[in-house]
Amino acid sequence: MGYINKNDSEYWNDYWSQGHKTSFGGTFINGYEGIIKNIWEDYFDSLRDNSQVLDLCTGNASLLRLAQNSQHRIRGISFTGVDYAQIDTTDGFGGQAGINLIFGINIEKLPFENKIFNYVISNFGIEYSDLSQSVAEASRVLLSGGELQFVCHCHDSILIKSNRHELEMLIQMFCPSDVLDNLTELIDALTDREVNNPQKSAEQIMKFQEACKIAERVRLELNESITYMADTFKKPFQESDFIGFLRYLLNSQCEDKQQALSLFKADLHSHKARLTAMINSALTKEQLATLKNLLKKNQLSKLSVNDVVNEDGKIACRISAVKE
Repeated sequence: MGYINKNDSEYWNDYWSQGHKTSFGGTFINGYEGIIKNIWEDYFDSLRDNSQVLDLCTGNASLLRLAQNSQHRIRGISFTGVDYAQIDTTDGFGGQAGINLIFGINIEKLPFENKIFNYVISNFGIEYSDLSQSVAEASRVLLSGGELQFVCHCHDSILIKSNRHELEMLIQMFCPSDVLDNLTELIDALTDREVNNPQKSAEQIMKFQEACKIAERVRLELNESITYMADTFKKPFQESDFIGFLRYLLNSQCEDKQQALSLFKADLHSHKARLTAMINSALTKEQLATLKNLLKKNQLSKLSVNDVVNEDGKIACRISAVKE
């Protein structure tokens, strides 16, 4: 990612540390696929030998891994990937010849000298930054005649529309007295019932009976909440596997139910923050027009802005330019 606030940065640190190859979680589980993969493979095929390439917001370096697969066609090319998140790549990819990964880097203030890269690229990354600064930095480090290519989120893409619907679901889940509150209250009641069973005293009998009443009431409320979520957010709710987690949580083999629920809620909260950042970063038509002006202002010409479309619809916008 580019420069994001501290809390968001921590969410992305956790995300990349889980081994995700792209910023979409399960959407491109094996790295970028389909038309996105084709766009970049074609681009890497066009790179001049002995070039220096900078990948902004590299994440787990999926784009550079894709580029490496083209190395039998391109020789002597060095790739540098930077990201604001602190990512621990344990597979040794960053130590390979021609690959340099640098983390904790704000792309709005790159730690490189002027005019040293032949190419600056970004795949679903630079739009998270302040473009007035990151575009200026991209231009600064580009050699004259150097090229940039960005594939960015756009507000009307099917990816953003799908993620927006999922975000609406998560917001609903976190609403007071909704599904997560219901589930929390149910687990608390079940825990109280377990603590006070066997019933050895009058006080324990009373607490046990009260916990049973609360558990039954909340169970009915939870069922109503789940039915509403499943009807309103059909696809994202199914893909969230909330029901699968619920079965696990209520299984006797789950010993610390409160801890398991706490971890689940924390993961959902992080996912909600990442979706919010993604949707807020998606470029509108007005922002694309502003971006074109920024590119021109920073001595970048031969501008090209095109929609990236597959059989399902628009999934991104592709921006390219050449340094004067």
